[in-house]
Amino acid sequence: MLSQIVIELIAQIGASGIAALIGAVVIGLATKSSLKFTPSYGIRYLAAFCGYIPLFVGRFLLAEFLWSDLSENTTDLLLPITLTAVIWIVLQAAIYAVIIKGPKKGNIRLSSALEISLYQCAVLAVIGMILAVLRHLLIT
Repeated sequence: MLSQIVIELIAQIGASGIAALIGAVVIGLATKSSLKFTPSYGIRYLAAFCGYIPLFVGRFLLAEFLWSDLSENTTDLLLPITLTAVIWIVLQAAIYAVIIKGPKKGNIRLSSALEISLYQCAVLAVIGMILAVLRHLLIT
């Protein structure tokens, strides 16, 4: 049982690495539009990878501990999913504020990092909706 949980958690962290490939591009677009500079791809990838880990760990915890109990009433999942998303956005912004450095000022401010995190969350939501529609169209 414990080995299954560890393997699943490692898979979630691996998914963070794959998602960070796209996240690094989104961070570049967000920093260029809001902060007027673009960090190197390596820094953006590191920030995205570290920023996605709380999301995937939170998703793993929700699936592992809550999903089976709430299979009857999916509206009961709304609060845990919303709390996970809010916590992820704040943690991601804090990670971005530490990792991303401006060309002259050093670390970016938390408010700027929060803006980048929200921008990235919106892009991920749109990508998720597009994938859900494509999946629905391909399955039916």
